[in-house]
Amino acid sequence: MLFRDITLLDCNYEARSHQNVLVRGEKIVYAGPEMPSAEGELIYDGRGRLLVPGFFNMHCHVPMTLLRGYGEGLPLRRWLTEKMFPFEATLTPEEIYWGALLGIAEMVAGGTVSFTDMYLDTDRIFDAVEESGIKDLPAGVEIAHASEVVEMCDNPATAFREKKDSSLTQGLNLLKNGEGDAFVSAGSTGALLAGATLVVKRIKGIRRAALAPVVPTGNGGAVLIDCGANAECPPEYLLQFAYMGSYYAEHVLGRPEPKVGLLNIGAEPSKGTSLQTTVYPMLEEASKAGRINFVGNVEAREAVEGAVDVIVSDGYSGNIFLKTMEGTGLFLAREMKRMFKKNLATKLAALLVSGGLKEFKKIMSSDEVGGTALLGISRPVIKAHGSSDAYAIKNAVRQARQCVSSGIVDNISANVDVMRLEAPAVHGEE
Repeated sequence: MLFRDITLLDCNYEARSHQNVLVRGEKIVYAGPEMPSAEGELIYDGRGRLLVPGFFNMHCHVPMTLLRGYGEGLPLRRWLTEKMFPFEATLTPEEIYWGALLGIAEMVAGGTVSFTDMYLDTDRIFDAVEESGIKDLPAGVEIAHASEVVEMCDNPATAFREKKDSSLTQGLNLLKNGEGDAFVSAGSTGALLAGATLVVKRIKGIRRAALAPVVPTGNGGAVLIDCGANAECPPEYLLQFAYMGSYYAEHVLGRPEPKVGLLNIGAEPSKGTSLQTTVYPMLEEASKAGRINFVGNVEAREAVEGAVDVIVSDGYSGNIFLKTMEGTGLFLAREMKRMFKKNLATKLAALLVSGGLKEFKKIMSSDEVGGTALLGISRPVIKAHGSSDAYAIKNAVRQARQCVSSGIVDNISANVDVMRLEAPAVHGEE
């Protein structure tokens, strides 16, 4: 079938006019301004029409179409206890099947081509999906139902134990059992850290897992490790952070011989607290042995300018550094917006530099990175921002895939011995 001279809403939500879309079987074989060969095809005149991608219903209980109008007007609690729950208790698998078919028919009529369901008797719902021809899950995708949610108010240290049927606990157990290669979560950071540490476990020999976001800097971004998982750190923690951050920068970000800097208040080795002055010679020794490329202390200003590829810090200082960068970015964006809206001349100037402004916004956006790697865990775990939209989650999944393909976990595991304070000689060293 050929949709001729139609306005097409593409995947970026941009309307493109005078397009031609050729569909053969179940595949779109062409979409663009040129006229494809369509001999023998049914032709649809698209002038004055809009062709949009199918909708995806990401949360529904499709057989509940049977309950439409049942108990209408009742307060929620009474509707649940007096009407819905008793009605659901009487539903047979056959009724669930027919209710699902009805709901699917209504979705298809409204342009919905796929849906995610969370209801009773999923086998019969799957039967309805197969019968109707609506899109099933892509090959290799499975949904593990979770009936509980770890809330932000829950105790992060115990939430994954108290809510064993939460998506967090279920996902970490699937990862632990080898039913997934990586785990991505936008939930509670504390609960994820505790769950990953106690369920999936740390790499043997790693003292503490660390949060390692890639922060925007003048050299295209730097790994900040740690940024809040460990507020108080002995020197060995920072030594291990330096190694893990260096491996991540090299194998995931593709930086050969990444430059490692210790976040401090000055460049001199004597600067900082006892933590910095104690760990400095340890990092220097590791650099002389050729294990990492330590370039010394780095102040926050130089770090932002791009002096290093890895910024090593305790979680307390690292979190302040990260939040300051985030706040500065928001401040600059707000002030530039105010400045460009000042008068007609500045509005015209904004049009002239709009491309650069979009690029700046992209550089400062955490959505572009996707999430923060939790380094030191025995399998890849990515923490996405709690406010992540679909684009950010997509990038977090991409980041998880990069972590898996890079072999970062295996790389850290193979070098744990040299990360200890009493590091034995590595192969090839005397």
